[in-house]
Amino acid sequence: METERKVAAHALEKLFSGITTSHLEPQFSKEGIKAALVQIMDLAQEMVVHISDAQEEPGVECAAGCSYCCYTQVKLTPAEALLAFSWMDQEFSNQDKILLWKRVENNRRLTEGQSLSTRVSIKKNSPCIFLKNNGCSIYPVRPFICRSWSSYSRQRCMDAFNTGDHTVEIETSTSSNFVFSLARQSIQTVCLDHGLESQPLELPRAMDCCHTDTAPFNRWLGGNHLFEGI
Repeated sequence: METERKVAAHALEKLFSGITTSHLEPQFSKEGIKAALVQIMDLAQEMVVHISDAQEEPGVECAAGCSYCCYTQVKLTPAEALLAFSWMDQEFSNQDKILLWKRVENNRRLTEGQSLSTRVSIKKNSPCIFLKNNGCSIYPVRPFICRSWSSYSRQRCMDAFNTGDHTVEIETSTSSNFVFSLARQSIQTVCLDHGLESQPLELPRAMDCCHTDTAPFNRWLGGNHLFEGI
């Protein structure tokens, strides 16, 4: 079983890397990396569905309006951050953007440099910056780590959230975690190989880095350090 898993992981990494590279070459472009990410996100989701059906996994209980997992500080790669920022910049109204940057400032002020236990204790005051009305306001381009989280028990998630016990074990979809983690890892490796920043960082800080540059996508594609200074 372990050998089969390694073979599958290698095949998926090769597939995802090939898709990313095909969109980045012969030259880097904003639209190219965005297209690569969207294609891989869609393909990975199809794979997860097929694997879950084939293995007859238990039903995932995540659903619209369930946001217990949206009170943790997730990390995403620079490529994912730029995709989210670009989508938000086009889709959000000016007022929504103003409110977003206030949430970014508040989230960073409360959470950065704090221990996990402290972050858990203040989680209700520091939800994901993109959480709105118990829903993800950037759902079409949400990070891979958010896509990978698929709980088999909404009750367990609710219990963990209400008690503040971050040690509670919650059974999640292994296929989602496997596929989406490989997708992110593959994109990160390709970006690193092409001299682009690829180290994951927390979402609020990533958005702040994009926001403080007039042309963040171009700066990143030029091999410059966009995500280190803030």
